[in-house]
Amino acid sequence: MAALIAAVVLGQAVAATPRPTLRLVDDTSPVTLHGSGFQPREHVRIVVVSGSSQSKTRTVATRLGRFSVRLESVDVNTCTGLSIRAQGSDGTKATLKRPPGQCALP
Repeated sequence: MAALIAAVVLGQAVAATPRPTLRLVDDTSPVTLHGSGFQPREHVRIVVVSGSSQSKTRTVATRLGRFSVRLESVDVNTCTGLSIRAQGSDGTKATLKRPPGQCALP
């Protein structure tokens, strides 16, 4: 019985842990990227691939596991697709992908 209770409690703790996510705040230049669900004060490396260009930056998550970063050299309005990866120093990972052809209308 105790093992069953422990399994339920541990399952609830795992379910309550937020899944790391990335979100573009706006689709204009410069791009602002929000991340959440990372470990408190975790160092995060961000890699953005848009078409044939690649941009890298680093930031540190807040005590709540969030970050915001402006990606000055990234054009999200290209029709070639977009891939953003964020990897934390504690192993937290999140990705955001937009397939080719989803571009802004003129």
